[in-house]
Amino acid sequence: EEGKLDLNTSLYYYVPDFPKKNYDFTVKQIGGHIAGIRHYDYTNNENELFNIKKMSIVEGLDIFKNDSLLFKPGSKYSYSTYGWNLLSVVVQNAAKTDFNEYMNSTVFSPLKMKNTTIGLVDEEMPNRTAFYIKENEKIILGPKVNNEYKAAGGGFISTTEDLILFGNEIILPTIISKETLDEFVKSQETDSGEKTNYGIGFGATTVKNETLRYSHSGGGIGATAFLLVYPEKELVITILTNLSQVKIIELVGKLENVFID
Repeated sequence: EEGKLDLNTSLYYYVPDFPKKNYDFTVKQIGGHIAGIRHYDYTNNENELFNIKKMSIVEGLDIFKNDSLLFKPGSKYSYSTYGWNLLSVVVQNAAKTDFNEYMNSTVFSPLKMKNTTIGLVDEEMPNRTAFYIKENEKIILGPKVNNEYKAAGGGFISTTEDLILFGNEIILPTIISKETLDEFVKSQETDSGEKTNYGIGFGATTVKNETLRYSHSGGGIGATAFLLVYPEKELVITILTNLSQVKIIELVGKLENVFID
């Protein structure tokens, strides 16, 4: 909206010191998970998913920045939290403002999302829940992990009430234009013309009775989340739980059977 970011511009325009790959790729491709940037290495949990080291979003790029792309950008869809880590640096550089401060001033504060902020690993935060994991079918307290460096991909903590305020913005935009919103919720396509059912940060599909749904799920150590927006129904559903590996898709289906005609 401020004219500081062109989605179809190369990543290297905004982050020129990111290591060069075999192919160039755009901000929009990163946002749609078709740029080829890898996701977590689940075989290396000690250093990635269970990371405890405090890092800035720029320092967090060190985890994956030297790895090769998984494929030619545009040719496939492959979900990447690290891609969104990279996008937070894009926003920070384009806005010339700390990413977290920018999010608060341009998104959270205008939408009155007063309980949405970065989850700090090394500080006590009032009213923050404990986080639990499953171990051998038992539910136990989860280990402390640092998600600050990947804020855009899963480092914020929030409430269901705040997420409803965010979802309402997707139905009736007030801080962005309808044209911009349409760009974010429109499914991208691969080079072969295959729809990915994912725009920029939003899954975009139809569900029961061809009802349009914009959504995103999230999972981390000790938490599972889902945001569902049904613009034609003017309906928002949010689910947050302080437990890993919850079968949340089953709950979504049950809720849709109740609320979608």
